[in-house]
Amino acid sequence: LLLGLGSYLITLFSLLVITTRGLDDLISLFRRLPSRKVNPFDDVIVPLLLQRLYVVIMNHD
Repeated sequence: LLLGLGSYLITLFSLLVITTRGLDDLISLFRRLPSRKVNPFDDVIVPLLLQRLYVVIMNHD
């Protein structure tokens, strides 16, 4: 019963992704990401700082 339910859910999920996003996105979900060293400063802090700077500039009178 669980095997059948799991197969049904996987099929339903796959069809949903294919119809909404396309086959390429479904394949990219299961593709291994290229390994790289994660730098939290570049990935998190810099975009936050740029966002804050943009808000300050846009709200400046």
